[in-house]
Amino acid sequence: MRKLLFLFLLPELFFAQVRQDLFISLTTGDSLDATYFIPLSPPPPAGYPVMIFVHGFGQSKNSDTASARIYAYSNYFTLCYSVRGHGKSSGLSTIMSVRERQDLKEIIQFVENLDFVDTNSIGVIGGSQGGLHALWSIADSLSNCAIADVIIPNWASNLFEQGAIKRTFGVLLKNPQVRYHPIRDTLWNLLLQDCYDSLNTLFPTGRNLNQSELQNKSIPLMLFLKYQDHYFEASGGIDFFNQYNGIKKMYLGTGGHFSDSYEEEWYYQFSWITQWFNQFLKKINTGILDLPMYTYAYSRLPMDSLGYFSWIRNEVSELPFDRLVYHKFYFHPDSTIKYSLPVSSNSFFLLANNYRDTNYTFETAYADNFTGTRFDSAFGKSTIIFTSDPLNEDVLMFGAPRAQFFFIPNADKVPINLQIYEQDSLGNKYFITRINYVGRNLSSGVLYNANIKGNFHSHKFLQGNRIRIEITNIDKTNRQVLGQYPFVFPVFKKSEIFIGTNLNYASYIELPLLKSEYVLRIGDGIVSNFELYQNYPNPFNAQTNIEYSLQEEANIKLVIYDILGKEVKVLFSGNQKSGRYRAVFYPKNLASGVYLCKLEVLNKGQSIVIIKKMLFVK
Repeated sequence: MRKLLFLFLLPELFFAQVRQDLFISLTTGDSLDATYFIPLSPPPPAGYPVMIFVHGFGQSKNSDTASARIYAYSNYFTLCYSVRGHGKSSGLSTIMSVRERQDLKEIIQFVENLDFVDTNSIGVIGGSQGGLHALWSIADSLSNCAIADVIIPNWASNLFEQGAIKRTFGVLLKNPQVRYHPIRDTLWNLLLQDCYDSLNTLFPTGRNLNQSELQNKSIPLMLFLKYQDHYFEASGGIDFFNQYNGIKKMYLGTGGHFSDSYEEEWYYQFSWITQWFNQFLKKINTGILDLPMYTYAYSRLPMDSLGYFSWIRNEVSELPFDRLVYHKFYFHPDSTIKYSLPVSSNSFFLLANNYRDTNYTFETAYADNFTGTRFDSAFGKSTIIFTSDPLNEDVLMFGAPRAQFFFIPNADKVPINLQIYEQDSLGNKYFITRINYVGRNLSSGVLYNANIKGNFHSHKFLQGNRIRIEITNIDKTNRQVLGQYPFVFPVFKKSEIFIGTNLNYASYIELPLLKSEYVLRIGDGIVSNFELYQNYPNPFNAQTNIEYSLQEEANIKLVIYDILGKEVKVLFSGNQKSGRYRAVFYPKNLASGVYLCKLEVLNKGQSIVIIKKMLFVK
């Protein structure tokens, strides 16, 4: 009986031995609520390796105590703490700024003063706010390795891009679990007044991490970047990671702020963490460095009952940017997207921002979460829909979509939001990613040209399905996870925007697709002959588009030659059905000058040759 009682009490005795709750004093006079765990086994000669866990914004140390306890069982000294203004810690949150960064230094100094830890084996791990702390630990040379999840160095600027402000910026300013420094009130008042330029200057200061702070560091870094994230878009993290000089490993996929939650991807990411820390803190060869540097996942149909895509994972030594072709799809007056230019000379679509009730203010809308009957009554959603022909094959998108708009506003501030969907044969649509833009300081009646970039995503479109583009004034989607909320704040000003869909002002979207030179047949009616059209742009620099049409199925060869007749590039060789097609030519390592594009068609025993001159200018 005594033995059974001892076994029953053993877990409590065990936890009491390894857990220490305390407040760590700071030089500011504040104190941070912390918990650390000491392994029961004796420390190694150099001391225990250290893992420091930092929680996300609006959370507390309680988010990390379970993980800290588990790693203490594996002979790590582990510590988690509540960031200032969070949990039971004193002080006020400056919203992930220089004060929190200094606090991290003092936390690590506290740990280094313990006589049973290895000061040369300190790791920092966290996501979002915690991920930023991990990057700070590299920039300030505080750690010996780090794991940063769902964060990018220029995170603060990423909330303000292309004139639009992400809705989650308001969430950062109004989290009921956080006690704020007065800077929050200044930021909130600027947001109420839609002072975009002031916000975009003030907020990133002291919050963004500059590349110069990180580029000369060599501390091992594991970085997790996520698509669909409602705070931080992945592109900036990829650029930083590719320039980082230290030992590094990246996951690019799902599991961010309001991203798809896919169990297999979570397990895969978790499996890396222990291997990374064991490799660099315990100096155990875990094999993690023998794996390819990059893992990227892509979404695809089918979706599950929660509205989450299926996810397919790829382990690669390089991300596939060298195999990308940006496919340019023009918006046509018949509500289609095509490779070919529209033929109309005076066609515009009207996008209205129906802000009906000027008494319904931003603050009221924020209280309504930008949803509900009162919001819908004050704001009318206007949507223009464009669809492609069915896809010839499965095709993988990888990267950030781009768009160019020619538009005429009747107000000084207008919203243009693009939503990219896959549409199946039954007409069901599945939201993938978006592009957001707010034109500011405009003049009514003037023609503008906007080149804008969207959110990075990787998605496989299935053969026979269509690409669907919706252009809207309010970026709500049919996605089950937060689709009812706008991704960026609406514009509280009534306006009309006339978007060009004509030959002279041809608006388009560009999607980064792998492998295929074309995924749609291009046809504006029946093709009546074999034709090679003049390339565009011409003269050209980075790339040029070459279109041709076939009146019937034929064997063709499309080749680029230099002026001396030397073959430079075979763009296509093989059999093609009737239709209109486009190829893209990328001049690599070529001298400026005149080049020839030759289309050779073998049809019914006859050879037809058409040649166009092109001018390449470096």
